[in-house]
Amino acid sequence: MATIRDREDRITKAMKNTFEWIYHKQVPELGSSTWNSFVDWLQSVGSLYWIAGKAGSGKSTLMKFLHSEPRTRTYLTAWAQGSNLIIAGHFFWNSGDPIQMSIQGLVRTLLHSIGTALPTMLLNLFPDRWVEMESNSDLKLMVLKSWTTSECLQAFRRILYFPFSNFRFAFFIDGLDECHGEYEELVSLLKEMAASSHIKLCLASRPWSVFQDAFNNIPNLMLQYLTSRDIRFYVQTTVYEHRGFLELEKGNRELAGKLCDDITRKASGVFLWVRLAVQSLLRGIANGHRVSDLMMRLKDLPEDLEMLFRKILDSVDPAYKMHSAQLFLIHRTASECENGITLLRFPYADDDDQALFDDIERPLGRDEFLYRVKSMDRRLDSRTKGLLESSTSFIDELEARSVGRPRRVAFDFRLLFFFLTTSQPSLKPLVLEQRGSKSTIFTQNSKGLHRAAGDMETNPLSRFHGGSLVQPTCFALQGLRT
Repeated sequence: MATIRDREDRITKAMKNTFEWIYHKQVPELGSSTWNSFVDWLQSVGSLYWIAGKAGSGKSTLMKFLHSEPRTRTYLTAWAQGSNLIIAGHFFWNSGDPIQMSIQGLVRTLLHSIGTALPTMLLNLFPDRWVEMESNSDLKLMVLKSWTTSECLQAFRRILYFPFSNFRFAFFIDGLDECHGEYEELVSLLKEMAASSHIKLCLASRPWSVFQDAFNNIPNLMLQYLTSRDIRFYVQTTVYEHRGFLELEKGNRELAGKLCDDITRKASGVFLWVRLAVQSLLRGIANGHRVSDLMMRLKDLPEDLEMLFRKILDSVDPAYKMHSAQLFLIHRTASECENGITLLRFPYADDDDQALFDDIERPLGRDEFLYRVKSMDRRLDSRTKGLLESSTSFIDELEARSVGRPRRVAFDFRLLFFFLTTSQPSLKPLVLEQRGSKSTIFTQNSKGLHRAAGDMETNPLSRFHGGSLVQPTCFALQGLRT
């Protein structure tokens, strides 16, 4: 079941010391693009700001950073001028449930945030539901009552007028291009909201024509032209943490530095490309490559992200193609059901039929724990070539000396899975076949996926404000979260 924070929770957290330039009023040395100061916009009466960028350039990571960074609220207070400031966000997700890629999902997310922040205003936000609540003692029935798109839009438009005009709302909306088939309607709604002086909207999308036509004349930036310093920092931090690279640098410091510069240049502002390229180079270092070999390896990497996906997946041993497709789908299924799957639990989902039937629930000894984690790590490496990887180092996990903090297997699946099912000739039929299989993925491995989700249960009502005045509508508001 989809929840409001699904997409935001899955977005990679910004690496420390990256995106700091966004809070500087003037950073002329960053890239070749002219851009409008984000800080000036936060403090001004301007209602719209557009962050554009090509696929993989880090738009969602930047939006998550801006949405949660305390400095955003600090600068917005100058615009709010003492009024109660409500900051909310929505992250469209074309790999999620239909509601997560729709206008209704956007409106429901923002309504939930507004209702949670302003519980005493729920009567004004949902007057019809309030009346219905007062005349109906069965709160459970009200919780189960579905919210229609028209009802949500009507409630959302109420914030345009008094008494909500006494507040200040700042909405961060990511992935407009992932809102399926409703772009003109979406743009119209956003501009309608932005016409109110007490509402600000920070939007992010790919620079598609429909959005360029709508937002080109408002404050904006093109992200891939502004991240070269962040990318260089990521490259240097990552490769210089690798012992093999440090040993290479001792032999040829100049070429090692040039390698980092060439990665940054070839990335053209696409963070995802950099991540894949660095993985490829570290794999080469592990295979004993010289610096000159690494330079040639980098030269051979396609600059186009889709072609890079293709090159990586084509390098999978043909004998592993079927298993590779299964691993991608196990990860995707676990991500859709809950917040991913750990490296410890992944092998249970990957076990064959007989192993599942023979397995008896029992405490897992440390030796078996280490064996399962290490062998799963090796399988992911050989079958997916780094496209599926654990989120922290194995040494960190060993030092924790606990199975309670295992690594999660992670990757940005929006672009990869779209590529797998639309563009990759050798894996497409396998992925689609496995996606429809009742035995290979979903039934055979349900035991492992259930274990992966078992410790994530939470009380869905625990996030709501209490109080007798707002409690009935809070119960009804619960339906907006799903």
